[in-house]
Amino acid sequence: MPAAVEPMKKILIDDSVGKDGTKHNKFWMAGFDENLHVTTRWGRIGQNGQTKDHGTKMDEWDAKYEVRELARKKLRKKYREISEEDFELKSTVAKAIGTSNIMRVCEYAILEGAEIQQARQNQLMDPNNEIGIFVEVYLKKQNGNYSLLFKADGEVYGCSGSWGNRPCYFSTPLTESPELDKIKEAVSEILASGKVGA
Repeated sequence: MPAAVEPMKKILIDDSVGKDGTKHNKFWMAGFDENLHVTTRWGRIGQNGQTKDHGTKMDEWDAKYEVRELARKKLRKKYREISEEDFELKSTVAKAIGTSNIMRVCEYAILEGAEIQQARQNQLMDPNNEIGIFVEVYLKKQNGNYSLLFKADGEVYGCSGSWGNRPCYFSTPLTESPELDKIKEAVSEILASGKVGA
């Protein structure tokens, strides 16, 4: 009796920055099932995308070769491979904030007065440090990048300055809005996954 076929899947994303300064938000995947049937799927991260059928292969070696060759062509075009777990998180975040919007940064921050800076691992363990989460998101409808600080008390603040380079400041709390609710949902998903700063 022949050995059971183990399905295979390769997931690639293109999150490079285009000439106009906006970040691409595309996925491409190829794989085969236990019947050696090869398919590809592609589209915007967070959407189902389109599917193409590549037929059934004669054996597992042919199916693996087909998937690897299809992926190799995409890897030449700014795509990079990611794990299925990371892809699921990116999809969940994209669905939360809208697939035309992009979360660029979601990292832990240290608060010093009104100033914030990136948190190092040892700073996260110090109980004397006030920790927040810095988020930068691109909203297509508003055609711009927005920087936010999520504090431990649940308040969300607007930020100014350049993240990663001092000074970066947070100011008054933001009022509730549908856009802010979507971003909060995305941040909650990232926190739950343990992938803040990943």
